[in-house]
Amino acid sequence: SSPAIGGAVIAIEVTSAGKSRIDFVKTEDDGRYRFTTGDNPSGRTVVQAFYDGDATHGGSQSGFCAFLVK
Repeated sequence: SSPAIGGAVIAIEVTSAGKSRIDFVKTEDDGRYRFTTGDNPSGRTVVQAFYDGDATHGGSQSGFCAFLVK
């Protein structure tokens, strides 16, 4: 497991109804963050998180998380 990075900026890409947007969140001291997608049209929504890295940590990205909005 990697050490937590507090204050890191995470880019969240949300794709829904054929349109994508990128939102940004900042991690807590323990490396955790919370993101709410807001209002999305009905249908499949896909979310993926990205961290660009910094001087001492490499960048990374999550897998895709897909869900249906009713």
